[in-house]
Amino acid sequence: MSRGLAAAWLLAAGMVGGLAAGAARAHVVVQRPGLRQLLQSAEVAVVVEFVSSLRTWEAPHGADRQEYFTVRTLETIAGEAPPARFDVFPHAEGMPAWQQGDVALLFLERTSLRPEFASLATRFPYFTIQQTGQEWKLVGRDGKAVLAAARAYRALGEKTAAEGSTALRSLLLLNLRSGGAPLREDAVAELVRVRSVPGFFGTPRDLDGFTALVARDAGLPLTTRVALARILDGLHGFSGDREIRAITTEPLSAEERLQLVRVSGAAQDAGVSAWLAGLLASPDATLRREAAYALGHPWHAARAQALAATLEDPDPTVARAALRSLGALESSDAADMLQRVANGPECFLKHLAQAEIRRIAAISASPSAPRERIDTQEPQRPLP
Repeated sequence: MSRGLAAAWLLAAGMVGGLAAGAARAHVVVQRPGLRQLLQSAEVAVVVEFVSSLRTWEAPHGADRQEYFTVRTLETIAGEAPPARFDVFPHAEGMPAWQQGDVALLFLERTSLRPEFASLATRFPYFTIQQTGQEWKLVGRDGKAVLAAARAYRALGEKTAAEGSTALRSLLLLNLRSGGAPLREDAVAELVRVRSVPGFFGTPRDLDGFTALVARDAGLPLTTRVALARILDGLHGFSGDREIRAITTEPLSAEERLQLVRVSGAAQDAGVSAWLAGLLASPDATLRREAAYALGHPWHAARAQALAATLEDPDPTVARAALRSLGALESSDAADMLQRVANGPECFLKHLAQAEIRRIAAISASPSAPRERIDTQEPQRPLP
């Protein structure tokens, strides 16, 4: 069964991903467009140099105003070549962080084709559809790799993932090995999109290059390795849970250990579950708290007793995390433990336990309520 695809999305780069996971835990989320999607949807894709940092234009009498950049065209990747020098404004989520002197990929739409921009069309021929975090700056070796990827995606043209699967697999492998974080993370997101396309991973051989990248000696960051393990899980006998269990036995830095804890709760593996439970005794309160949250899935029900012991943790954030996870285990043992806290002496957990019991009762009483948790979702943390 395919599991954990949204986990890969979360790991990929704070992107927001969208697809259905395995039949048992299907879910849909929204994803930002990646490099390939931007190339397919934009009217014009161009390499530019920023002649200015952000500026503000104001119409006569203050009738309108617009923030914009002035750029110089260096290369047209797709579409009709824009002027050698032109002004462009962003129209997407946030304000991309470009500065004078930057060289970057821009994905453009013609302003005159959008009725809502009629008052701007004469002054600004194009707007860019990129969001904050999608600057696609072309700097050094990583910039050369991004530009090469854009040209290669363009060469794939309008082929579907199935039609161009061999070329696209090769390109994604190249991008994953590129060493540049933006391109690597974009490749992970693209894999999330195409994973379920019929024929894309049609044979075990199609997986070979990707599964090799999960290994430590591939040199990829831990988050990318775990993302790949989750994406490939269930394909031709590949087990993402088994790979994550193997990663837990590696010598990890403190940062890597914390990263792994935050995503490994989705693994339905007894070894991973035991590893997380062992971390409840860590001297690091942050690690104890995140391990407690990671255990908040029904498949970790055997760890109810370990979570119950953590209710006595001297750090209240750890104790609260343990209580939330007990409520998510959906086992009779966990329910009994919650009830004991709810009926016990006055303490800050007593009221939280009572609220958790009411929440569980409300879900049980509602026949239309979802009974399964998205596999990347931790027990809900209280707002700070």
